[in-house]
Amino acid sequence: MSLDTGGIAETYQSLLKAHLQEGGEETLQQAYELGRRALTGAFGLLGMTALHHEAVLALLREARLSEEKLSSVRAAQALFIECLSPYEMTQLGHRE
Repeated sequence: MSLDTGGIAETYQSLLKAHLQEGGEETLQQAYELGRRALTGAFGLLGMTALHHEAVLALLREARLSEEKLSSVRAAQALFIECLSPYEMTQLGHRE
């Protein structure tokens, strides 16, 4: 996936890694602020979902998860995004 996310993808990936290592209120607050930044940049729900899955895949690659298992994670992502599509369409319809 190669989206121009204005640095949101990279920030999210770093933040996810930090949250998994340290947890706590600080990373949750940073995630909230990042979500607000993404929302004002018209970054949709499906985009944020895909961005999250890509960040998780990157962490799993670092953990040396097999390609077969990474493929399963990608398939799960595709199914989840399809389930969210009606939400995205409704949200976009309300913005117009």
